[in-house]
Amino acid sequence: MRIAKKRTAIRTTPSSQNRAGARRAAHCTNPMAPESARTPRITEPAGLPADKRVHSAKHIPVRDTDPIHSKVGRLTSHVYGLSYEYTVMPFGLTNAPSTFQLTMNGVFRNLLDKCVIIYLDDILIYSRTREQHLKDLEAFFRRLQQHRLITKGSTCEFLKQELEFLGHMISTEGIQIDPKKLRAIQEWKPPTNLQQLQSFLGFVNYVRWFIPNMAGLSGPLTDLLQKGTSYEWGEKQQAAFEALKKLLMLSLVLRIAVPERPFEVITDASDIAIGAVLMQDFGNGLQPIAYESRKMQSAERNYPVHEKEMLAIVHAFKIWRCYLTGADVTVRTDHKSLQYLRAQPNPNPRQIR
Repeated sequence: MRIAKKRTAIRTTPSSQNRAGARRAAHCTNPMAPESARTPRITEPAGLPADKRVHSAKHIPVRDTDPIHSKVGRLTSHVYGLSYEYTVMPFGLTNAPSTFQLTMNGVFRNLLDKCVIIYLDDILIYSRTREQHLKDLEAFFRRLQQHRLITKGSTCEFLKQELEFLGHMISTEGIQIDPKKLRAIQEWKPPTNLQQLQSFLGFVNYVRWFIPNMAGLSGPLTDLLQKGTSYEWGEKQQAAFEALKKLLMLSLVLRIAVPERPFEVITDASDIAIGAVLMQDFGNGLQPIAYESRKMQSAERNYPVHEKEMLAIVHAFKIWRCYLTGADVTVRTDHKSLQYLRAQPNPNPRQIR
C-alpha cells in the first residue's frame, strides 16, 4: 500500500530527516486547528462492568484502506526531488491521535461501553458469557470489514478471563498493576537527580488510585520539585521512596464498581494532605474501588481541623462524582464535630459553600 503519491502542489515543505537522538529537530508549520477527542480512563465506572467475565484485547495497528481527506494531503505536501502528498495519516501531525480516536469512536459508536472500550489502538472487548462474547467479536470484526480497517492477528488475545490492558491486569476479581511493571518497581534505584525523580513520580502518579495516602507519602519527594529547591536526598526522601515502593509491591486489587450497590467513602485529613478511599461490599466485606489523595495548599493548611476533614469529603465527592451522583452513599470520617456543622449558628462563607 502506497503511503504517498506524486502531486503538483502550490505550497510544499522541503523533506528532511532528523538524526536519531539529535537535540534539534526541524519542524514545519501548517494551519491545522487542534482537535480533541475524549479517551477513556480505566477507572471509570462505565468502562468495565463488574459482571463481564470473558475478555478479548487487541493492540491494533489499524490500517485504513481508504485515502485520507484531500485537505490533509495538501497540508502535508512535501518535496523530495518531486512533490508528494500523504495518502495515509503520517506520524507527527498534531491531530493524528485525536483523529484516530474520533475515527474509532465513530466506527464502533453503537458498541462503546456496551462491549467495547477503545483507547487509540488498544481495544478491549468484554462479555458476560462465552456465547455472548463470540457474538460481540463477530460484531466487532464486521465493523472492521465494513469500514475497510485491517488489523494484525498476532497482536490480539481472545477468550481470556485475565489480560493486560493499558498497563493493568484485568480479571473477574478486579484491576491490579501489571506484574511486569511491579518487577521494574522492585529494581528501581533511589533517584540521583531531578530527572530520575520526575520519572519515578510520573509512574507513581499513573497508578495513584492503587496507593492509600499517596500525596502524604510522596510529600518529601514532591517538595524537591519546587522551584529554587536544591536536590538533596536525605532520610525523609529515602523513607518516602521505600514506603511507596512497598505499597506498590503489595499489588493491591481494586474491585470494579457496581453502580446498583451502596458506596462507602472513608476520608481523612492530616496537616499536609487529605485522602479518601471508595469502597463497596461485594459479599465478603468492604473492598476498595479506588484511593484518592492530594496535598493541601498553603491556605488550606491553616483551616481548623473540622474544616480539613470537610475538605477531604468535598474533594472525594468531586473526584468520584461519576460514581456517587444519585447513588446510596455512606461517608465515614474520624471527626465528630462535623455532625454539628449544619447546626452552627454563624457559618463562614467557606463553610456555606
